[in-house]
Amino acid sequence: MTWPHELKPEQSGTELLISIAAILPRSLVNGPGVRSVLWVRGCTRRCAGCCNPEFQEFGNSDLRSPAEVAGLLLATPDIEGVTFSGGEPFAQAEALVRVAELAQSAGRGGGDLHRIHQRGTLLR
Repeated sequence: MTWPHELKPEQSGTELLISIAAILPRSLVNGPGVRSVLWVRGCTRRCAGCCNPEFQEFGNSDLRSPAEVAGLLLATPDIEGVTFSGGEPFAQAEALVRVAELAQSAGRGGGDLHRIHQRGTLLR
């Protein structure tokens, strides 16, 4: 998958930026246990019945580094993990892998990073 050229997140040095739609610091309904949730902006799939059609458009209005996003997601002390939603998280897989690695190193999830890497490669 490719970003529309004019909407592709910019690189900051060697680090990609994540286009954020919303962050929920604490949730009991967006995955197992207590989690922080990140909704990213941008999706080309246009699924019928999409839960978040307002996040389908790609945009650069709130761009953050993976380290900054991880800091926001992990700031809530009692969370057990993080959830990526959207939009389409795999459209930003490369940057979200770094967030997942940081969450995993903090002992708060990180998921199956191999599958994220594999899926992100398929979308390019």
